[in-house]
Amino acid sequence: MIEKSELMNQALLIPDAIGVYIFKAQDGEYIYIGFSRKLRSRCMAHIIGQSGQFKAAAIISLSCMVEAIETKTIEEAKSLEKQLIVKHKPRYNKAHKNIPNSEKRHHMTFDIDPEKKLEMIALAERRNITLKTWLMRAIEHAIKEERKHD
Repeated sequence: MIEKSELMNQALLIPDAIGVYIFKAQDGEYIYIGFSRKLRSRCMAHIIGQSGQFKAAAIISLSCMVEAIETKTIEEAKSLEKQLIVKHKPRYNKAHKNIPNSEKRHHMTFDIDPEKKLEMIALAERRNITLKTWLMRAIEHAIKEERKHD
């Protein structure tokens, strides 16, 4: 286990720029991945415990190194964070729980003829919800049914 002061020293070398930060264990396991507009400040907040959460303390106690990858925009940082979470599945990222384990993405396209669309709108209106909400519920139901058969 590494001293907290060593993690702080590593964090002080990180630029206070936009990007992705990574806390790793001694064996190279990814413990936590996040993005920030100010990398150094965010890493230091984790290390000194400003978030006040048990999870933050666990992340720091398991971490031996903190690294950062600078990006040009916050959107690029968010995208990179998601890619890294999918690839490395850090144990303290909740975000990876919403991504299928198979790492495949489900893409659905709809080609709805105008008569069916009117019927769908009527069904949604009868339930006092928007068409978008009705479609999302239908998609969620279809995904649940698909997973039952996997």
